[in-house]
Amino acid sequence: AIPVSIAVYYLSIHWFFKDFRKSIHLTNLYSAGVQLAQLLSAWLILLANHHQEQILAYLFLFLISSIVATLPITIGGIGSREITFLFGAEIMHLDIHLSIALSLLFYVITAVVSLSGIYYSLNEKALDIKLECGADIKEPEAKV
Repeated sequence: AIPVSIAVYYLSIHWFFKDFRKSIHLTNLYSAGVQLAQLLSAWLILLANHHQEQILAYLFLFLISSIVATLPITIGGIGSREITFLFGAEIMHLDIHLSIALSLLFYVITAVVSLSGIYYSLNEKALDIKLECGADIKEPEAKV
């Protein structure tokens, strides 16, 4: 099914989203990079918990839980990832406690890192973004 889904994906981009054809390969590369970084994070969480057995099984379960977390079942995927780890650990004969710990630790680390974005949301000048569209855009004057 994977080759068929990839073909449908690229054909859909080609037919329905023609504006994205130029950037789709770079976007896919970024997406793969994010997935690899998440797998590395999960692997390092397992190593930090002094666990070195069945790493691939835990990482596979982690990827499945990432898919489940995107489904609109809960708010922000809270709980759906943990349920996936619970049932998946039982099916795959993995340590349930370690599976749930991996899920919760990844969620907490992601939330803490994401919360650092509040600073930039409230302080746009900290980003020091330069517009490159060629338009002369002036910042609004401060009212006293």
